[in-house]
Amino acid sequence: MPTLTPTLISTPTRTLIRMQMLIRLLSRPLAFFATLAAIALNAEAQQRAVSPPATANGRKPVERRFAPDSLWRRVWVVGADSTSDRFAEPRQISVSGDVVVVLDLGTREVSGLDAQTGAARFLLKPRGQGPGEFKRPARITATPTGFAVLDHATARLTGYDRSGRMQWDALLDNVFSMNALCVRKGSGNEPHIVANLQRRDSSIVEYDTTGRRRAIRSLPWKLVPPNAVAFAYAAFMSDASPGGECVVAPIFGGEWGVVTPAGALRTFALKEPGLPADVKVAERTLDRSLTKVTVQSFQTSNTPHASRGAFIRGDTAIVYAAETRQSPMKLLDYYDLHTGAYLFSRKLPFIFIALTIGADGTFYGTLIDATAQSVIAMRPELPKVRR
Repeated sequence: MPTLTPTLISTPTRTLIRMQMLIRLLSRPLAFFATLAAIALNAEAQQRAVSPPATANGRKPVERRFAPDSLWRRVWVVGADSTSDRFAEPRQISVSGDVVVVLDLGTREVSGLDAQTGAARFLLKPRGQGPGEFKRPARITATPTGFAVLDHATARLTGYDRSGRMQWDALLDNVFSMNALCVRKGSGNEPHIVANLQRRDSSIVEYDTTGRRRAIRSLPWKLVPPNAVAFAYAAFMSDASPGGECVVAPIFGGEWGVVTPAGALRTFALKEPGLPADVKVAERTLDRSLTKVTVQSFQTSNTPHASRGAFIRGDTAIVYAAETRQSPMKLLDYYDLHTGAYLFSRKLPFIFIALTIGADGTFYGTLIDATAQSVIAMRPELPKVRR
């Protein structure tokens, strides 16, 4: 069979051909106007393909790249039925090595689960204020060798190994202002504690295990108003990476950051910036006497959150993005840890109360609803191809 070779037509030649076609069509009005309509529709279609439609506020929508393995496979679940009383209010979760650690604020217990199967490994109960004990646990975080529990009753952060045995403890100040913790390995393998404090200035403080402050810095979030109250500077923090980095994701605003092992703070733009915080302050009197008045202050906001969590996996920072004007689903946005460049996103199947990620890429989250309180392990995977 003969080979058909395409003929290349130069731009001037194409223009001449089009003019000749239009001259012929002038003698046929119906065909002429039909041709003009087709050209207009084609131009409009090309414009839509190049320029995405604007949103209601006139801005172009945020374009995300979604990972191909955005389907989720459940690995295991604990406490998923209404008859289970395994958890009452699982509000925080962390993973260290092969152990998933869950803080239940309803029972004030800390549970250790096998990361592969969900089987119980240990259970720490609120027994008292002695060494290795806690009474009112408020925060948990992974450490290089296990996990740590912040106790509001004793103003103490206690480190445990992965079997639940005490390793160290530290008396800290401003524990009621701590929103998040990141514990990394310091010089001589001594733990260094990086905390986000609910305050305008000195929002990031680094402690050693003696409780001494090693470094103090503020969060330069650009979208937070200069006169915003302390709650506007609250943030989530990831568990420390093997290299010692801690990712910081603000509850409000439009940036995320990395606290480096040297103590520097680098900030980058979120893929979809949040709104400036509109925080209201309310007070109530707890105690009144002739000598003093005890007042408790509350800070609340109806502003949608910019994020719900922060994680690290290798050289990738992951921000658990909260609901936005464009994206009603909760999303995971992935960034390059060193350059801040946006990489891709994943859609989550549930709205998790708390979420974390293991070294092997398994996600662990807590769910609280009207029928059950559960911890679920899941992995993203590619869709199966039907043959």
